[in-house]
Amino acid sequence: MTQPKLKADKDAGNLSEGAKTHVVNTWVSWKYQRNHEVYSKFIEKGNEVEEDSITSVSVIESVFYVKNEIHFKNEWVMGTPDFITSKDPKSLKFELQNGIWVYTGIDELTIEDTKSSWDIFTFQRAKNKPLKKIYYWQMQSYMWLTGATNANIRYCLENATADLILDEKRKLAYAMRCFDSQDSTPEYKEKCAQLERLMIYDMKAFRSRFPGFDFDSNLAEWKYDVPASERIYTFPIKRNESDIELIKAKVEKAWRFMENL
Repeated sequence: MTQPKLKADKDAGNLSEGAKTHVVNTWVSWKYQRNHEVYSKFIEKGNEVEEDSITSVSVIESVFYVKNEIHFKNEWVMGTPDFITSKDPKSLKFELQNGIWVYTGIDELTIEDTKSSWDIFTFQRAKNKPLKKIYYWQMQSYMWLTGATNANIRYCLENATADLILDEKRKLAYAMRCFDSQDSTPEYKEKCAQLERLMIYDMKAFRSRFPGFDFDSNLAEWKYDVPASERIYTFPIKRNESDIELIKAKVEKAWRFMENL
């Protein structure tokens, strides 16, 4: 959805160079049956703690939310919102009609999507920046697919998993040349304790989920929890019909570009 740099291309509704690259990658994946997947620790954490983020939103709002499992699609876009809400949960009904899920309730819908920050620094930076454009277009697509009128992006700060923390400690050990317990130094153990403080925000919840975790921190002196109310931030988004029409136009441009590859 990024606009091209040249004014003439922008006025014509043409694809940006980044959009063209995306179309080429999609075409290559389909034609040659290869996936060009991006992996990062940030994506891994988001996937691992998605349920935790939904639970956090439920606790803060005193409403039990359940992860949505319906994959929505139409001729132009597809997607799976994290969860969908309405004033009356009993009216939250979708029916499959001609291969497309259709909302059959009467209350207005709201799309909820969680974004789990890597640590407290990335969380605070996200709070104090404009919403990423890619998230805005994602929510417009979800509202279009479901018939929702509102959407919320929920930035959440969750505990990392034990595996993610151990991965970071292994990277630290390699950097400090501490390859086994005999090589461990007080400096290395202190840095490991700092990693725990950086990646754990609710110690009780972490110990309940990972009871056998071997800490470098002195738990008797642990005072680094962050209140649940300070670990969620919401960006509200309104449905915009003009932008939904723009998505249609851009996708159709992408089809025509792909036909010529």
